[in-house]
Amino acid sequence: FKSVRRHRETLVKFSIIASGAAVFNTLLMYVLVKAVGLPYIFAQILTTLTTLIYGFVANTIWTFGHNVK
Repeated sequence: FKSVRRHRETLVKFSIIASGAAVFNTLLMYVLVKAVGLPYIFAQILTTLTTLIYGFVANTIWTFGHNVK
C-alpha cells in the first residue's frame, strides 16, 4: 500500500477505474446473458472475476503505481 501520489490524485484515478468497472460489469453481463445465452449465475461468476482482475490490475498500475522518469 505504499504510494508516493497525493490522495486527491489517487482518489480521482480510483474513481475513474471504479466507474469504468461498473460500466464494464453491466455491459459484460448483458452480452453474456442476452447475446451469448449463458445462464445468469455463470455469467455473474465470470463477470465478477473479470471485473475484479481488471480493477486490481488497473489500480495497481495506474492509481497506485510509481512514476517512472
